[in-house]
Amino acid sequence: MSSSSIAVAGGSGGLGGFIVDALVATGNFQVKVLTRGAAPAEPKREVEYAQVNYADHDQLVDALRGVKIVVSALNAFAVGFEQQALIAAAADAKVERFVPSEFGLPPQHGKDYGFYAGKIRAQKAIQSAGLEYVLYGVGSFTDYAFYPPFGFDFDNDAVDAPGDGDAPISWTWREDVGRFVAETVALPESRNVTLGVEGDVKSVREVAEIVGRKKGVKMTITHTPLEDLAEAAKTSDNGFVVFASELRTAFAKGDMRVPSPTKPRTFKPKTVEDWVQQNI
Repeated sequence: MSSSSIAVAGGSGGLGGFIVDALVATGNFQVKVLTRGAAPAEPKREVEYAQVNYADHDQLVDALRGVKIVVSALNAFAVGFEQQALIAAAADAKVERFVPSEFGLPPQHGKDYGFYAGKIRAQKAIQSAGLEYVLYGVGSFTDYAFYPPFGFDFDNDAVDAPGDGDAPISWTWREDVGRFVAETVALPESRNVTLGVEGDVKSVREVAEIVGRKKGVKMTITHTPLEDLAEAAKTSDNGFVVFASELRTAFAKGDMRVPSPTKPRTFKPKTVEDWVQQNI
């Protein structure tokens, strides 16, 4: 497909920033970043910025006119109203292809987790609008997940494993997610498919062993039963606690393993060992 213009929602930071950088680096796209606030104090010269209000449908449509692909990198708490509004505007602006905010739990496993419900609604809305789509599953972000709320307390030589800690997990750096999106998002063969990429496959226990070797210590590994995680997800009124509990449940069940990942053509993804060598 012709792919000269691509808009990224949530492209000012986090995962979206890596996607924008990778798209720009190809030299193949005119990149527009949709932002709720003003453009950054130091905007990227190769990027156009459009300030949008997701409650203003006409403004969103205007921002997307002439855009062929929309990539939503909105965070997990914005895949309800904001992403639905973006899909509706994309359809009215005659966008060809929409990439919803997946980028984590492989879509094949999403139906069993409450935090994924908004993403399922987005998939249905995209298809109802007649838009092409690409869904991306990448497992857990290597450069984001290694901190205490997800059970990794490396400063104190401790890891709390959900379940037995032996289930395989796909780990992918956000930089590599951006590169993979840039490499595949406009390909004709990417139309209406689910694509997966992974940088490494390691269980929680194996991650602890890698960190222990680097630090020269024996890591303390404790275990949280799945029943306790289910109870926390059910009873907590803190959205992040619910998300973290469900994510750790996915770790334990092997649902964060990407089925049939695609091998990137233009780069070699970084590993858990790479992260440990740089950060521990």
